[in-house]
Amino acid sequence: MQIIDNFLNDDKFKLLLEQIEDEITTKDRKVGECEFREEYDHVGLDNSNFFIIKKEARTMLVEELVNRGLFDKEVLVDMEAMLRYHITEYPYTALWHKDRMSDWDGNDVDYIGITMFLSDWNSDDGGLYIYKEHKDSTQGNFIMPIKNRVIYNPKDYYHAVTQITKEGVKRYSLQMFISSKYAK
Repeated sequence: MQIIDNFLNDDKFKLLLEQIEDEITTKDRKVGECEFREEYDHVGLDNSNFFIIKKEARTMLVEELVNRGLFDKEVLVDMEAMLRYHITEYPYTALWHKDRMSDWDGNDVDYIGITMFLSDWNSDDGGLYIYKEHKDSTQGNFIMPIKNRVIYNPKDYYHAVTQITKEGVKRYSLQMFISSKYAK
């Protein structure tokens, strides 16, 4: 697990937010672009929604990951990377899960999960990213959701989000999945 604070400089971070807003609010979307979905796989709640982001914001983040030496530049050609813009709110919570698409009990990681937090967050409101190294572990770790913080999870540890405990607060984040064949 690697934590990278201040992942983007201020100008790039502002541009990222503008690109996301532009993509999710455009009225002339083509079918399949920036899809809005309800995230029922996270505890079956209807208070976690996400958009699939397919344009500039995705490319910007992949380029930054390549520049930081986490992925080979070939990922920019093939773009085997999915980006989801999450909006979660009270009483959202998530069960322990992995990001890979293959068997969770195996050792092969086919997709690596990367999480980026987009807003200031008060950890007293819940919404902490928690993880543990093994499925049956009774101990683990937490990471506070700090704006412009990235979590790079190449070993695909089991992780979840603690329940958001305050009504009216929304937690904004990005979740990216990149094929592990490009990882350095």
